[in-house]
Amino acid sequence: MHAIIKPISLQLREAELKTYARFCTRPDNHPLYKAKRSVQRHNTSLHLLETASNFKAGDIETIASTRAPPSPATRHTYRIAETKEGSIEWDNENFNRDTMIYTDGSCYKDRVGASAVLYTNGTKTATLKYQLGTAQEHAIFEAELADIILGTYLASQHLDTRTSINFSIDNQATILSMQKNTRQPAQHMVDEIHRCTNGLLQQIDEERPQEITADSNLQRTKKTTTIQTHGYQSHR
Repeated sequence: MHAIIKPISLQLREAELKTYARFCTRPDNHPLYKAKRSVQRHNTSLHLLETASNFKAGDIETIASTRAPPSPATRHTYRIAETKEGSIEWDNENFNRDTMIYTDGSCYKDRVGASAVLYTNGTKTATLKYQLGTAQEHAIFEAELADIILGTYLASQHLDTRTSINFSIDNQATILSMQKNTRQPAQHMVDEIHRCTNGLLQQIDEERPQEITADSNLQRTKKTTTIQTHGYQSHR
């Protein structure tokens, strides 16, 4: 009669690997974070676990408990159209006057890819595409997030003085994930999106010339550029 219990050697091995995996995911503000480095002499049990494991601490993704402060100041807004007609109407109103970036991720012949197209004043300006890998290694959700990173890069290469940069995405889950401040799948890509978009806004602010306002003091100020992510229901 079997008790359906793993041999004690396997249980101990499993406990060792789980302990070391948890240790590797500690953030840099954790007291034991610096202990992850290798030492030449006087190895501790942690270093023995590293030797016995088949992975290194640097290969483990560290996921922060929170992505940003509860109420961070941001110039990135989000909008999801309620209907297909509403998304088309919004697109037509902004297509010829702002920077528009259309993105799409898809899987074709077992390959997952991402693409982005940038329009300026209704004119196609630049395109960029990237193949993530096979469908067994990547999901469409990852491709949709990679789209935004590609679009941000295109915008950084075609800077102008427009006050609005609009991303049009056909995946509502992507937009919702960018608004969350909790741990979630592909969080490292969401963090990279926020890092890229914040860097883009900073780059625009630094290159934008000062302009005189219309008030009585004639103070010199700078216009601010905002980024809006719009969820649309159909392809243009």
